Amino acid sequence: MRALPQSQIVCTSTLPHRDAADLEPARAAGRLWDIDTGHDLMVSEPEAVAGFLERVAHTVAAG
Repeated sequence: MRALPQSQIVCTSTLPHRDAADLEPARAAGRLWDIDTGHDLMVSEPEAVAGFLERVAHTVAAG
């Protein structure tokens, strides 16, 4: 699993509380996105989450 590209879609408010070392590979690869919403972002911002998931899928498919 570690060989797969890592993407992170997170709540903006949680960024300061996350381990920077865990986020850095995704950030460096341009695969870290944040959504300014509450804890349950897939419920409060489903369209935004779906949009980012589509970007992830297209990026992985493109190789």
